[in-house]
Parts: sequence; structure tokens; C-alpha cells
Amino acid sequence: MLLDQDINVDSIIVGGTLRFARQNINVSACSIIADGPAARIEIGTEQNRFNQKAVITLTGGVCTAPSNCQCSVAGHEMTDGNIISAINGGVLGIHGAEVTSWSKLGATAAAGSSSITLASPVVGWGVGAEIMITSSTSNWNQGETRVITAISGQTLTLNAPLTHTHVGVQQATLAPQEPTHMEFRHACGSWPPESQRDPPR
Repeated sequence: MLLDQDINVDSIIVGGTLRFARQNINVSACSIIADGPAARIEIGTEQNRFNQKAVITLTGGVCTAPSNCQCSVAGHEMTDGNIISAINGGVLGIHGAEVTSWSKLGATAAAGSSSITLASPVVGWGVGAEIMITSSTSNWNQGETRVITAISGQTLTLNAPLTHTHVGVQQATLAPQEPTHMEFRHACGSWPPESQRDPPR
């Protein structure tokens, strides 16, 4: 079955295949369950990722007994309630747009700098995305969040100067027989800009 329109239902129990169409879509349900060895919920595949926006709102409450569950599908009362899952051999496949979660600094970013250089290319980081540069000291409070305002290769321009220095170097150790290169590169992670995040529900 192809889901190609917004829906608001009690619960969705899938016994065959439920495939999300390649379009922005909103689904509101008490719960969504793929039940059984032939059951499959497919939102994109690993080879063909879902690059649109699927908003799934789960409307059920917490079930402590079948008599007080807000979901009304017989036989699923105790598995219902704010859940999306696969049971009894079912498959839940969600493959969204590919995005690099974390990278490393390619060079030290000094305090006061308004840009950083990454050690390798990243996927899915765009202007407006918020990033975090982790602390280079034992004081985790020196981790900093900034917004990307421009991108040139692996260099990101930030919306405000850095308050602290963040280390990104490779250092050779002079061992007698076997020189070793040690990397001291702190992490940098990204998530969507605030305008693209769903509001708390």
C-alpha cells in the first residue's frame, strides 16, 4: 500500500507493506505497528533515501492495562500508546537524507576566530545549520555552538567568533625505532537549523 496523503487515524497496524510516497507527508496516529513476518513499513530505503519531510505525530497515552489505553485496536492494546515499532518479525525501515553527524577539525581554531576548517568533507551541512565544536580541555563547558553562515570547501564561516581555542593537530612522537603520529582533533557536529526542527509536542 502506498501512503500518498496526510492522515489522522486511531492506529495503524500493518500486515503487508506500507510505503511512504516520495512527498512531504503528515501522519497522526495513536501508534504505528508492523506486525508479522510479512509486515514492512518503508520510509525510503538504504539505496534510495527519503529526502522529503515525514512528520509522524503519535497521539496515544501510556498504557498500564488494556482498559485504560487510548488506542482501540483489539489485540494490540498493550503495545499501543505513543509507539512506532515492528513486532513478531515485522520490519520498520526509515532511511532519511544522508547527513554527516560528526567530523573532526582539520586545523586548530583559535579563540576569536570566526571560521573553522574540517579534516574531511561532510554531507548535508548547509548554511543555517547549527554546529557544536567540542571542548579541547577537561572543562566540557568550553564546547561551543555556532551557526554556519558560509561554506568554502572544508572551511565553515561562523555567525560569531569562538570564545575558546579548539585543537586540531597531528603530532609526531619520536620513538627510537617506530615513530608514531598522534592526532589531537576535536569533534564538530551538526544538526538542522531551528527553522527546520519540529516544535515540541
